[in-house]
Parts: sequence; C-alpha cells; structure tokens
Amino acid sequence: MSVSGSLPEEWKLANIIPVFKKGDKFFVENYRPISLLCVVSKVFQRCVLNKLRDHLLQLLNSSQHGFTPGRSCTTQLVEVLNYIGSLLDSGKQTDVIFMDMSKAFDKVSHTALVNKLANYGIRGSLLNWFSHYLHGRQQHVTTLGATSSKKTVSSGMPQGRILGPILFLLYVNDLPDAVENSRVACFADDTKIFRCVDSISDAAFLQSDLSNLENWSTSSGLVFNQLKCKCLRVTRKIQPTTYPYKIKDKELTTTSVEKDLGIWVASDLTWTKHVLERCAKANKLLGFVRRSAGEISNSRTRRKLYLSVVRPVFGYASQVWSLQTIGLIRRIERVQRRASKFILNLPYLCDESYRDRLISLEQIPLSYWHEYMDLVFFFQAVNGLIDVSKDVLPQPTIPTRSSTLNASMSKETQTKVKFSYNRGSRKVLVDVKHGITVWFTGELATALGFDQDTLIEKKTSSLYAADINGGFSSMYVYSDIVDAQFVCDVKVPLLRSNR
Repeated sequence: MSVSGSLPEEWKLANIIPVFKKGDKFFVENYRPISLLCVVSKVFQRCVLNKLRDHLLQLLNSSQHGFTPGRSCTTQLVEVLNYIGSLLDSGKQTDVIFMDMSKAFDKVSHTALVNKLANYGIRGSLLNWFSHYLHGRQQHVTTLGATSSKKTVSSGMPQGRILGPILFLLYVNDLPDAVENSRVACFADDTKIFRCVDSISDAAFLQSDLSNLENWSTSSGLVFNQLKCKCLRVTRKIQPTTYPYKIKDKELTTTSVEKDLGIWVASDLTWTKHVLERCAKANKLLGFVRRSAGEISNSRTRRKLYLSVVRPVFGYASQVWSLQTIGLIRRIERVQRRASKFILNLPYLCDESYRDRLISLEQIPLSYWHEYMDLVFFFQAVNGLIDVSKDVLPQPTIPTRSSTLNASMSKETQTKVKFSYNRGSRKVLVDVKHGITVWFTGELATALGFDQDTLIEKKTSSLYAADINGGFSSMYVYSDIVDAQFVCDVKVPLLRSNR
C-alpha cells in the first residue's frame, strides 16, 4: 500500500448511524451522523499520522489552537481576552468579529486539499496515497435495522477518521494570512478577528480584513454564514466608535454579549450572563443526579457523581471568568451547598454547617477550587506543559507597600490582573522558570495556613505538582483550607452560614 499509493476500497466505506440530538425528529438536521469505520484502516491511519505529525504541526499557523498538542479552547480564550482586557483597562475599544463557516468540514474540496498537501512538501507515493484516501469514498446509512444503498462522497473531510482533523487544519492554514491589519484567532473552523478601534479609519482596516476573508472563502470553497457572523464592541466608552461591518454587502449584527468557544463574553468583560448560565446548567444536572441516584445511599458514590457530572460545569475555562463579584461567587457556591446536602443525605434544614459538610466530604469551596485551577494553569504554562503566549504570564516583581492596595483596585484595573496571578504576598521570583517551585510551594503554604517563611519541603511540593490534575486528599488539608479565612475576607461569609 505504501509503494502503490493506494488502499483497499473497503477501507473507504463508512457506515453512518444517525443519532438524535434535539428538536423535531422529522428534520434530518437534528441528527448527528456517527461513522463506523474499518478498524484496520484506523490503525493504519494512526501509523501514518505518527510518522507525519511533527512535520505537519510545524506547518500550522501560530494562531490555530484546535487539535494541536498543548493548546485548547482555554489557551485561546486566555490569550485573546488578556489582550482585549489590557486594551479595555487603557480605556480603548476593541471590535471583535466572530466568523461562522457553514458546514466547513463537509465542504472541503478534495482536489484543493491534495494540492495544498503538495505545496506543504508531501510528494510521490505518499501524496498519491492521500489522493486515493480522499477520493472515491462511499457511505451508507443504517437505522431501525435497515441499510441504505451506497453513495459516493464528493467533498468534505472523512468523518471519524484519524487524519481528518490535521488535514482540515492544513486546508484552512492559510486563512490567517488573509488578515493583514488585525489580529486573528482560530480554533479549527471557529475564527474571530479583532482590532483596537480608536477611529473610523481603524474600523475601515478591520472591514478590509473582512473583505479579504470573504475572498479567501470564495477561493477555498468555504462559505461564511452572514446571519451567524456577529460583531462585539468591547469598551466602556459612553460614545464608542461605530462602524457598519459587512459581509457580502450585508451588515453584521452588533451584539452586547456573544458566546465564544462556550464562554459568554460581554462587551464590558463582565461575566454575569456566563455565571448565571453555568449555574442553571449545574442545577439542572444536579437535579438529574438526584433523581437518578436517589436510591444510592453511599456518600462516596454520590460524591463521585457530583465531581464527575456537576462540578466540571464550573471548571471549563475558569481561568478566564472565575474572578467574580460577591453576589456571583455566592450563586456559584449555592450549587455546591445543595450538592453537599444531597451527598450526605441531609434534609434542606439541617444543623450541620456548610463548613463541616465540606470537611467531611474533603471538599473546598468552589471559589478556592477556581484559584487552584489558576495555579494549575500557571504551573503548566511556565513549565511548558501547555502552549500559551508568555504575554499572559506575570513578570517577576518585588513586593512594595503599594502592592497591598491590590484589594481596593478599580474594576478597570482588575480586568488584566485576573491573568497576572501576581499578588503582594508572594515571594520574589528572580527567574520565573527556576522560581516556579518556590512560588508554587509558597502558595501551597499559604493555602494550608503555614507561615509564608516556612516552606513545605521541596519533595512534598513536587508530589503535589506531579498530581497536579488530581487535587488534595488529606483530611487536615481540607480542614485548614476551609478555616483559612485570611485567604480572602470576601469569602468568609460563604462559610459561616449553616445552610
């Protein structure tokens, strides 16, 4: 197969199983196609990908965060919102255009993709193999015990295939090159362009890039859905600069809040809508768990259900939005309050305080858990475990008397501080790469209630770092963290209420 540049026809046949999502069952758009493929074919594709991965990943544009090692939705959101937040703190306006491609994965031209692979240095029998892999694919649908006739697939990425994601990234890899005057961020087919807008001329530059993207989409065979493309103006100006951005001579809708990679982003970078949406979803899932596990009396099993089903709702991209007002922190904490009573099988009106429930469950308040997630992200970024721009990391600073004023900072100043992880009680890090162990150890010492000058042994700190995705496990750890009222005075009322 590697010599002839071909593969068996049976390997190119997909059995499609439609899975209902939601809505009207009589509309085909409400079904998700699941491709069942030849297992041997997937193994062979994995072998090909393992040989080519390093070469292909080096070709990807730096603005692409989808399907790449060390990158994720969170890394993209942190980089983009840190940049926009810094402009917001400076009193500037940033216009963000969210682009939506209609069925991008289904409209990829096989011939154009093969030509792009040739431009990226793939030649000979390997290029012939990719051409044979893409062309002449067939599929049939099986549902309710019946199977349709075979149909040839003339375009689109092969669904369920190992090579599909990386091939799609190569197909859209030249998209950022069409943006000349603005910044661009991509996650697979999800694209947004943004620019600081101080005048109409700045907005005109952004419109020029929109036109360039429209030309790119025409040449690539991918279509932007004008109805789903939105404009978000991030500013606190009373009179912001307005401009009628257009695609295909149709003006884009300007919105005050837009969902970006699962996060609701508001025009003033406040997170009320996102937190309320997360709380509603978490409460819905908690209700589902209560109904489904009502006959389960074991607290350990109930705790695992909560940690695996409900709490992750508040964990996704929390590094972006977790710095909240007191009211929003309390709303988030209410979910865990109710969950703790369910786990321990306690009535709504119970004598056991929230603090005691957390200690017995070896849990910490969700606001502290978010701080822990921040530490995990920071540790991974500094040590190269994730690929994120160094602009979001703090520069080592020497604490001064003015650093104690951080708690009274204005809202505008706090926007960028969210991503700095730099607080006055931390020790000086002469070199971030070398000093992360000292920094992380000092943070653990603070969280556990030890004196800041009495560091935990490096061995112990390394054990925590090695199990960084897990969490704390000792009973005394939870007790000390729950009792650590000095961590943030704002959160003390969250622990004093009995309910």
